[in-house]
Amino acid sequence: MATDYLERGAVAGVAGGLVYGLFVATVGNSFTAGLETFEHGHGHGGGPVVSGLTTAVASIGGGVLWGLLFGVAVFGMAYFFLEPAIPGSGATKRLALAGAGFLTVSGAPWLVLPPQPPGV
Repeated sequence: MATDYLERGAVAGVAGGLVYGLFVATVGNSFTAGLETFEHGHGHGGGPVVSGLTTAVASIGGGVLWGLLFGVAVFGMAYFFLEPAIPGSGATKRLALAGAGFLTVSGAPWLVLPPQPPGV
């Protein structure tokens, strides 16, 4: 019974972590490389310490691992404990918890730490 919740959390975490890791690998790493190029153009010297492939693999792998950790430890366990208290059918419960999880993870931290431009 509890393993079903953990499996759901793991699948959701891996999927979310993979998307996050791909975003970081394509957008975040490109932005950082552009900043490094700008810095190197001002005579600060030095080349990249690791290759772009290594950075992309670390970004995607790290995203998947963090997603798996949060998916199992946080979302899977929260769904296990909170699911019986939510009224409605199975689909309504899942959507309510997904919305609450989204607001908790992506919305609530902005109240404490507003988003900053990258590199600040």
